[in-house]
Amino acid sequence: MTYDKKSKAKEFFDLGIAFAQFSAKANEENYSSIRKIATSLELALPERDRIEDQIWWDFEPPPDWFEASDGGSFRNHYEMGMLSYLRFLLALPPLPNTRIEQIDASVQKLTALFKVERVPEEILDKYLAVLDMGDADEANTALREFILNIHKSIDVNTKDRLKFNRGEPAPSCFEEDILDAIAQVLEEASVCYENKCYTATITLCGKVIETLIKNVYTPVTGKEIYTINRNKEQIERSFKNMCNDLRDQGMLLSRGVGEQLDLIYAHRNGAIHEIRIPSQDEAYSIALLTNDAMNHIFEYCNSHMQS
Repeated sequence: MTYDKKSKAKEFFDLGIAFAQFSAKANEENYSSIRKIATSLELALPERDRIEDQIWWDFEPPPDWFEASDGGSFRNHYEMGMLSYLRFLLALPPLPNTRIEQIDASVQKLTALFKVERVPEEILDKYLAVLDMGDADEANTALREFILNIHKSIDVNTKDRLKFNRGEPAPSCFEEDILDAIAQVLEEASVCYENKCYTATITLCGKVIETLIKNVYTPVTGKEIYTINRNKEQIERSFKNMCNDLRDQGMLLSRGVGEQLDLIYAHRNGAIHEIRIPSQDEAYSIALLTNDAMNHIFEYCNSHMQS
């Protein structure tokens, strides 16, 4: 069957929910639901006994599931389905304290994915508000409505020009030449996008994020971005290490900023190292997420680092 991108995104979202349902209850009915969607999408599905004992957040789908120009977006929709159902299960009573960390993690990742795929966040907010009530009947109704709303809202149409908006004023820890450099890179990303150079667009967005993290690292953590190795050579800390140190300071824990950065950087690495060419939708989504992350970082600096 031939799908347009919107229909295929819906199917991957449904596949994520179906797999999560099977992982929660590994019966033939739930496996048949996975098989039906996978067959429709022409995906190679592992045998039931190979996935029966796997927890859905640890399951890595076969590599060819997302082999397409829009593979990144389809993977995002698949994960949205998985996490949505995980959050549903975690809302059902009884609710032991050990689930709180999982709930927070799933909500942060869902929020980031909604931003990437430009799904209205009101849909997620409404869904979570009902789940937080802890009523099983209400939760079941909310899940059905949530799935319908996702199907209605999925929109893969994009604009021809990126518009970056620095809604937050620049913090004092950013020198003017750094802000000028960020503005220049964002303008280059817009030009690349307009000329359908989507790999370059995502790569430049990754450069903006790296610049932001390097410039807030020392003021927030009190550490230099360079360390000294055993040969007394200066080695720059990795992006991941810097983000982890910032998380330890509480900077990247609110509003899913850490999840946003992880997604941006993952797509940036994919754009550089993978043969697959990113799609227009993927580039547009990463650009929006970059703009959002930049404003959240500026907001944090303005509220926590006033001189």
